[in-house]
This record gives sequence, structure tokens and C-alpha cells, in this order.
Amino acid sequence: MRVFLIFFIAVNYLGFSQDLEEKYFNINKEEISKRKFRKSKDYAVNVPVFYQNDSMRVGMLVKRKNYGILEREEFEQLKQYLSKLTKRKFEEQKTILINYLSSTPKTPYFGKKSHWTILRKENIEKITRLDNVEHIWINNPKNQNLEYFHKDRINWVEDSSRVVERLFFPYEFEFGNFVVINPQGKYISYFAEYGPEKVIAFIKESENL
Repeated sequence: MRVFLIFFIAVNYLGFSQDLEEKYFNINKEEISKRKFRKSKDYAVNVPVFYQNDSMRVGMLVKRKNYGILEREEFEQLKQYLSKLTKRKFEEQKTILINYLSSTPKTPYFGKKSHWTILRKENIEKITRLDNVEHIWINNPKNQNLEYFHKDRINWVEDSSRVVERLFFPYEFEFGNFVVINPQGKYISYFAEYGPEKVIAFIKESENL
């Protein structure tokens, strides 16, 4: 699946030149006006994605929180892939949590290390203490700036075949996304930056899917 690079806020609108046709779509992939597109943006529930080809620029609103289910064979193949990456076996009755680091940013924004709350030691420990959760930190192969994302204490493993990206993350967001998959293969994914509270809430929600 093609990966689209996300651009935030009005700076990106300035980059839309007048010689290309522009189209805008809501979260249901219905075409809407540019004005309605801007009014419909709500970072709590959706994020804008922009992409272009030679003749057109397109803006899309994408839901941040998404539900899905993996087919049994697909789920088994995913677990085999994750086992290969992490060199550990996944227990059948455990929920899988994947924190996925996107290919952007390639350079730090602030300081020598990221201040993203999900990467704080105390927040990682909160998640680690949860029962019946297999926790994996996975990075996009294009992101080699892992020192910035605390490689010294986080065991990042590379999505070498881009299986995780293909299954759950068709769009490219700054920092990344996460997905929670329960033992039945039902999952909740979330796009763009997030904190530990949301991760823990989704893990609890997944138990009742």
C-alpha cells in the first residue's frame, strides 16, 4: 500500500501552487470543498494528509482511531514475523502492543533526545507492568535516527519487510503510530503522536472487542 507523507497546519496550504488542480475529501472519502475541509479538521479525531501527482494535489482527512480484525492466517503470519524480528515466541493469550516509529523526522527537532512522553522511562515501566501484554517497539526501515528516540534504553527492531506498515499504517505521520491487537486478532490502531494514557486505555478496550 502506498505510503503518503503527512504535512501539518497552514504551512502546507501555502505550498499548494495554483497551477495544479486541488481536491479535498472527508474521512468517508467523499469530496468536499476546501473551506469545509478546513472547518472539519479536528486533531482529536482526525488528521489531514496531503499528497500530489503531476496534475493534482489532494487533501484527505483520516480518522485517528481505527478498528479492524486480522484473518486467522494473516494473524499467524504476523506473529511469526514478529517472533523473527524480536527473537521471542508470542503467547497465544497475550495482547500485542506495537509502538511504530515512522520514517520521519530524520533529524531531531528539540535537543539531543526526544521529549515525547511515550518514551519516558516511567511511562514505559507503566506499560511493561501490564499483565498479558507483549510489547514491541518497531521502527520503519527508513528511520535510522534511533539515538534520538532513546535507543540506549528502548529495543527498537526494524520492520525489515514492512509487514507492520502494510497491515496497519498506510499513511506516514511524524513520530509514529501504535496498534493494540487482542488474542482474537481484533485490533485498534491510532495515527500520529500519542501518550501513554491512550495506549493503556486502548489495551483495556481491546479486551472487550
